[in-house]
Amino acid sequence: MGTTAEKLTYLNNTKLAIKNELNKLGAEIEDSDTFRSYATALETIYNDYPTVSGSGSSISLNNTKKAPFKEISLNSTELTQDGTPSPSSPVDVNVIKGDNTITISNSDSSEEQNYKISLASKNLFTTTGNFSLVTGYSTYEIIGTNSLSVTSTGTTYSYRYVRFKLSNLVIGQKYYVSADFVNSDDTTTIPLYIRNTADNTTLNSDDSFVSGSYLSFTATETSAMIRFYASGATAKINTCTWTNIMVSTSNEDTFEPYYNLEYCKIGDYADQIFKNTTDSPFYDNTLVENEWYLKKKVLKIDSYNGETITTPYISTTGGLDTGATIYYGLSTPTYTQISQENYPTLRGQLEDIYNNSKSYNGQTNITQTNDDLPFNLSVSILEK
Repeated sequence: MGTTAEKLTYLNNTKLAIKNELNKLGAEIEDSDTFRSYATALETIYNDYPTVSGSGSSISLNNTKKAPFKEISLNSTELTQDGTPSPSSPVDVNVIKGDNTITISNSDSSEEQNYKISLASKNLFTTTGNFSLVTGYSTYEIIGTNSLSVTSTGTTYSYRYVRFKLSNLVIGQKYYVSADFVNSDDTTTIPLYIRNTADNTTLNSDDSFVSGSYLSFTATETSAMIRFYASGATAKINTCTWTNIMVSTSNEDTFEPYYNLEYCKIGDYADQIFKNTTDSPFYDNTLVENEWYLKKKVLKIDSYNGETITTPYISTTGGLDTGATIYYGLSTPTYTQISQENYPTLRGQLEDIYNNSKSYNGQTNITQTNDDLPFNLSVSILEK
């Protein structure tokens, strides 16, 4: 098979063999059809292939074929409450939120795939948290969700900083604090300290922290204090602008802004996560094609204060009471683009499960673990 003619003959024989096998499966390929048209014939066979389908929070399907999922969708779930709410005895509303893991396994769970869907940012830091300022010749300002500036205003005192209380830590868990910064005096290092809240013992520190690096610590309490400095051992006038501040459990995590999405359903008012492709039932030509979106049909009011609500709702108090948390249906939906810039983790997770989820020969089981409510899953799998 060394000459060009021999290679062409071999290629034509391969083409003939593929054509014959496709025609056995129902294709009607003629000798005159182009090799490229075989892909269309194969797509037609795939689309006509028998499937088994299911829906719910957990799914078990028999007689499945080992193959990529034909379809999978992560649908919203009806909001619930664990009890009867009243103004004197409010009851929280259960909703899809936080971290959720979807596990796909075979009949005896000897093989499995795990797909995490994070509706809350992995970043444990947000400037809505608890700050306290060291006294004397220092100020600070919140300039963004994950950004702040700290200023040392005189040369009397060294080590000027603002403290941030990091809460809800898991004792024994290792955490990583990363950040970028710029000093107004053009120096390229600044101190960064992490200390216990109760006894002020140092968990880790770096007097010459470099922008873009990280500092790790292991939690010995459920909270810790991060000190963001404007000056170190040498007293000076300087403003340190800290940006892209992130606290996570992996030093491989890259910065992403803080977010906290909720995925809701009240009767016919249902949120939907979808990729805006032309074959999607939710396709909208006013949105960016092939981008992910969260379509919101349910809105949340954290503290009700007389707003007009004419659609179905669910309330922590059972009614439209001042201060109650209310979820209610939206007559006109809103759309949030799940972009690479603002939601890199969630976007990557959605691409992963939609592109890589596979079924198993014989039986395919799908289960979920979740922070609150599970997704209402819908799947379609090739039948064996």
